Amino acid sequence: DDWLVTLRLGKAWSRGNQHADNYAYGALQANGDVTVYGASDEKMVDVWSGELLVNGKFDLFGGKTNLTFGTEHSDMHYTRHSENSYVGLANIYEDNFDDLLTPGAPPTKYDQDTTFRSHGIFAQVQYRMFDRLGILLGGRYDWTEQESWSRWFGEEDSSKSKFDAFTGRAALTFDITGQVTAYSQYAQI
Repeated sequence: DDWLVTLRLGKAWSRGNQHADNYAYGALQANGDVTVYGASDEKMVDVWSGELLVNGKFDLFGGKTNLTFGTEHSDMHYTRHSENSYVGLANIYEDNFDDLLTPGAPPTKYDQDTTFRSHGIFAQVQYRMFDRLGILLGGRYDWTEQESWSRWFGEEDSSKSKFDAFTGRAALTFDITGQVTAYSQYAQI
């Protein structure tokens, strides 16, 4: 009755397509001429995540103890494919945008593929040696990995990175009355 194990799993997936004709930035002429570009963009995001959490209460050296520990994991994959092409020149006063039905140049392509993984393990203990005095100690270790690849104007670029860190916290609490508690805490983020 004093222990609880919780498993949370999550899945998110999205896919979006966008097609648009755009005015060129800063290219509107005084006579109303503007350069028009066509754009096509497809994005996909796929995320898996999970957390395993264990929480228990027990007596230790005559004091009440609450122990929490667990692990987390997240895996995200992002892909993007874009094409932009010069469509032509139109005039905003003549409203001749319908004349630009055929792209005037081959499209410029951009492709991106990114995978991001994060992992974490954590533990925290709360101990009450006396009815009024409580101690809290906790720590967490996280590590992440990211791999990216992209291609722009035929040039490919790829990168890999890894990071890890330990964060901790400690706290003291003292119940002055049943409704008032003083505390002191040190925590890293």
